[in-house]
Amino acid sequence: DHLKVHYTDYGKGDTALFFVHGWSCDETVWSEQASALAEKIRVITIDLPGHGQSVKPKTIEYTMDLYARAIDAVLSDATVKSVILVGHSNGTPVIRRYYQKFPAKVKALVIVEGPLRPFVNKDNMERFIGPFRSDGYVQAMGGFVDAVTKPIKDGALRDKIKALMLKTPQHVAVSEFEATVDPDLWKEDKIDTPVLMILAKQPVWTTEYEQFVRGLIPKLDYQVWENVSHFLMMEKLEGERISSDEAIELYSLPLEELGALADVRRNLAKEKSYGGRGREIVTYIADRNINYTNVCNVYCKFCAFYRTERDEDHYVLSLEQIDQKLDELTAAGGVQILMQGGHHPKLPFSWYVDLLQHIRKKYPHINIHGFSPPEFQHFAETFRMPLREVISEFKKAGLGSIPGGGGEILVDRVRKKISPLKINSDQWLEVMQVAHELGLKSSATMMFGHVETIEERIEHLQRIRDQQDRSGGFTAFICWTFQPQHTVLKVKQPTGVAEYLRMQALARIFLDNI
Repeated sequence: DHLKVHYTDYGKGDTALFFVHGWSCDETVWSEQASALAEKIRVITIDLPGHGQSVKPKTIEYTMDLYARAIDAVLSDATVKSVILVGHSNGTPVIRRYYQKFPAKVKALVIVEGPLRPFVNKDNMERFIGPFRSDGYVQAMGGFVDAVTKPIKDGALRDKIKALMLKTPQHVAVSEFEATVDPDLWKEDKIDTPVLMILAKQPVWTTEYEQFVRGLIPKLDYQVWENVSHFLMMEKLEGERISSDEAIELYSLPLEELGALADVRRNLAKEKSYGGRGREIVTYIADRNINYTNVCNVYCKFCAFYRTERDEDHYVLSLEQIDQKLDELTAAGGVQILMQGGHHPKLPFSWYVDLLQHIRKKYPHINIHGFSPPEFQHFAETFRMPLREVISEFKKAGLGSIPGGGGEILVDRVRKKISPLKINSDQWLEVMQVAHELGLKSSATMMFGHVETIEERIEHLQRIRDQQDRSGGFTAFICWTFQPQHTVLKVKQPTGVAEYLRMQALARIFLDNI
């Protein structure tokens, strides 16, 4: 048609995921999806003629046929052989028209809040479009946008959508909407390609409509989402938490899909970090584990580390031994120690304070990430001191942060089986609450792959997330698998790498506040 059409092409490949905007919008409505998915597949977004950065002549009619030809011209220019078309709202009749004209090129359709039969016909067209033809166009468009964006809680997003739609020229908006009454658009021909349909839960999408759509599309995945609006793809769904039930559903996804979702979550969480470079930056820390004693009197069934004072290989590290380890760490460029030990029944309060003060004075560049919640509860009981006082005194002596060890699974049914003498779930969380109140940051952990169920793993994640909501002091979450060698806790089969990756991905998605 000799029109200049703007499009953005992310990546390479013979097949592209092609995003089409709706009435009076432009390609920017898909910016989040395009940037996230471009890491996995070639993505193209388009400003249809009359919209965004494409030309907007007054001498043409803005029909679905014109838009279909524009899409085909872009695919030709980009040398794309096949396409998955994604259409929002009035982008649905656009991608349907393209499928009608070029079915062999279409691998699948994704319909987002779009109709497959008209809601406006020639008889009631004037009642709807009349105000848009008048001098009150801006007011009419503003009222329309207010109505469709009313469910959106984010006022800034509502304003953004209104400003976007008001940028579309009046002649384009009117012409495009008039073109939707073309009966050829709504022929009830079977759609044989796979279709994913995503709709916001609202009265217009009735049970009868679903039955109509299922009769039209044999290969249909029909989804209705709650608590979203017509512009669901622009809403910050990463701020909407997944529930425990949803976590169960995610857990059963193929690992590749679950991992991709976790990667999207990471990118969304990191995009504003490091001056906007968060997506491309991964941080790390060089530290060293120091287990100051292996003497312990809680005898956890999963532990191969503990010894009693009667065992020949029991130990308590001397300051000289600890210094040697810290010297080696410093020489390697390390900046932190993870210092933990067993529940030694005889080491006095002064031993720990002197140790912390010694390290802080001699190695001021080293952060002491030390003493897990079970140790602190053990200290409080052994020293007959309030928990808050113990943690406060340790902080004064040089403690920098607290590890999340001893979390295992924060479900007491599990804890009674694997560590009956260790603290319960509430006591673990109590230590974290007090530490965070005193200004100490901490990590959270999970050890899985023993006697717990999937539901109990998710309950563990729920308790971590709830605690973070209350106190906000967790800086990291670390999960690992139970290692049965040399322990009295037996399992049928050790947890493998795939299961580890699955839990890591699920935790990244579920723990949206860490």
